[in-house]
Amino acid sequence: MFVRCTQFLVLMLGLCAAGAAQTAVEGWAHDADGRSIPGARVTLAYQDGAPAQTASTEADGSFRFPVVEAGAYVVTAEAAGYYAAKYGFT
Repeated sequence: MFVRCTQFLVLMLGLCAAGAAQTAVEGWAHDADGRSIPGARVTLAYQDGAPAQTASTEADGSFRFPVVEAGAYVVTAEAAGYYAAKYGFT
């Protein structure tokens, strides 16, 4: 009985995970001349303004949010000496 219940629980967790659409969000922060901006703060927020995740850019200006639920978001990148940049997507 215990084995069957455990298998059922694992199956149900698998089905719940499969029902939630997830993706990754990645990009690069660069200036108008194409030079990377390392150390920029990148915020992924829901379009209603609630923050979801934050990251810092790598030496090459890249950033990655590995697990993002499906939805509408705004990505904001900020760094000293630069204006903040925003990009909305669904």
